[in-house]
Amino acid sequence: MPNKTAEQLRDEGLELVETNANSEWATLVIEIIEELARSHFKLTSDNVWEELERFPHIQTHQPSAMGAMFKKAQKLGYISSTETFFISKRPSSHARPIRVWESNL
Repeated sequence: MPNKTAEQLRDEGLELVETNANSEWATLVIEIIEELARSHFKLTSDNVWEELERFPHIQTHQPSAMGAMFKKAQKLGYISSTETFFISKRPSSHARPIRVWESNL
């Protein structure tokens, strides 16, 4: 059996994370990304987390699922990745770089 490529392993991991996320949270995140893509030319996960604060009763046990949601929104055609990164302002992100996404809407 041949070894899997890095891309295959990444895609499998993203699928697993998405599958294990709270489905109500995942649906809401996709809706927020679409809404932001319609009103902003560029967006980041910080923008989505900020919007999620309006829905404190909808949570997921795995915040890392946010990356899978952005990849899903990309597959849906809402956004495209850029080569630009921004330093996250969220304290829980410890000032790590996050990707800037561009709206296709």
